[in-house]
Amino acid sequence: MARIETDPNYSSPTFSRATAGTDLFKKEDVQALAAAVSTHDHTSGKGLILPAAAIPPITSAMIQDGTITSADILDGTIATADLADGAVTTAKIGLNQIIGQAIDVPISSNFSTTSTNTWVDTNVGGTGSFTGLGNVLVLFSLIIQHSVSNAIIYFGWGLDGVIQRPMGFVSPHATAGFPQQYMSYGLMVPLSGSHRLSIMINNSTPGTASFRSEAYSQLTAWEFKR
Repeated sequence: MARIETDPNYSSPTFSRATAGTDLFKKEDVQALAAAVSTHDHTSGKGLILPAAAIPPITSAMIQDGTITSADILDGTIATADLADGAVTTAKIGLNQIIGQAIDVPISSNFSTTSTNTWVDTNVGGTGSFTGLGNVLVLFSLIIQHSVSNAIIYFGWGLDGVIQRPMGFVSPHATAGFPQQYMSYGLMVPLSGSHRLSIMINNSTPGTASFRSEAYSQLTAWEFKR
């Protein structure tokens, strides 16, 4: 073959390449080849693109600790099939690590409502930002009373003003206005974005259901890494 003046796999920089023993040799060929080798990275115009067969599977032994961070991994690209059984331990994932914005709202509340048989949002709650990558644990306590004896009040926690999980009810008491305290918790399926979590109540007996302000009612929520 005759001398190739521009190698087909290089456009930056270009260089000539002899293809036969009788081809003309120039010192500039060596200089251009050295420049091409210096910038060779297999991108377009800098050598052949590596085929899949040329890249072996990467094992942990090939990677120095700390060299690959979450910024180097495209979201959603690692699936369960990519992880060997037992490969991920609690030491690696940070067990119980809080990854979303925690909500912790203790409030001396005197919230009241006369609505009956409908879920009503209260002022015991707060707004947090969640990643959607963890499980959200919701805990709450309330101190509540009713203006009518033997009344029943249902309670639960809500998301953005919509009841998510009814958790129980206040047992009837023979004394009107008798304060009763209840505590409960629940685990919420993953969600993402900014959301308000709050205590909601459903007054099933005509009259006034209200929180007692002498002691705090409280809602707490944490998003834990799964």
